[in-house]
Amino acid sequence: MPNLQAVAKPDTTDQTTEYFTPLATATPGPTAGERYAKGKAFAAAEKYQEAVDEFTQAINLDREFVNAYIERGIAYRHLGDYRAATADFDAAIKFVPPSPVAFRERGHVYVLRGNFVKALPDFDQAIKLQPADPENFLGRGQAHMLARSFDRSVADFNRALALKPKWPEAIFQRAKAFQSRGQRQNAIADLRFLLTLEPSDELQKQAEAMLNELGA
Repeated sequence: MPNLQAVAKPDTTDQTTEYFTPLATATPGPTAGERYAKGKAFAAAEKYQEAVDEFTQAINLDREFVNAYIERGIAYRHLGDYRAATADFDAAIKFVPPSPVAFRERGHVYVLRGNFVKALPDFDQAIKLQPADPENFLGRGQAHMLARSFDRSVADFNRALALKPKWPEAIFQRAKAFQSRGQRQNAIADLRFLLTLEPSDELQKQAEAMLNELGA
C-alpha cells in the first residue's frame, strides 16, 4: 500500500532569491542614411552649417557615400567656402561611375569664382553623362556668358528650355544673354513672359529691375 503521508515541502520564505540583470546593450546610433536625411532637411531650411555637420557624420560612417560628398559640397558653396566645396566635388568625381551632378556642381563653383576655363569642361562632362538634365545646359550657358560667348549661352538656354519648358531661371538667364547681345526686344519679351509664370520673389525682383533698366 503506498505511503500517503504528505511530504513536507521546504520553507523557502527565508531564502534569498538571486536576480541577474542582463548586460546592457549599446543603443545603435543614427545610420549614415539617417544622418544624410537630416542634413538634407537642414539644407532645405537653409541651415547650411548644420547640414555640413550632418553630412560629415554620414561620410564618417560611410566613406563611399557619394551623395553625402555632393550635398556637403553644395552646403559649403552656400556658405561661401568654395575651396571646401571643390574638394568635396573632387572626391565625388573619383568614384566609379563618376557623378554628373558632381561635375555640374563643381562647374557652378568655378563660375562663382569667375573661372569659366575650368567650368566649361565640367559642364561638358555633365552633359555627356546626363544629356537629358536641363540643369546641365543652364550651367554651361552661364559659363558661356562668363566667357562672353553669348551666342553659345543662348543656344544652351534654348536647350534647357526644350527639356524644361517655362523654366523661370532659364528664361531669365536667356534674357540676360539677349541683353548682352544687344537684342533688347527679345530680352524684354522673355522678362515679361517670365513674370507671368509666378517666379520666386527674388527672381521677380531681378526681372522687374532688369525691365526698368531696359526702359520697358
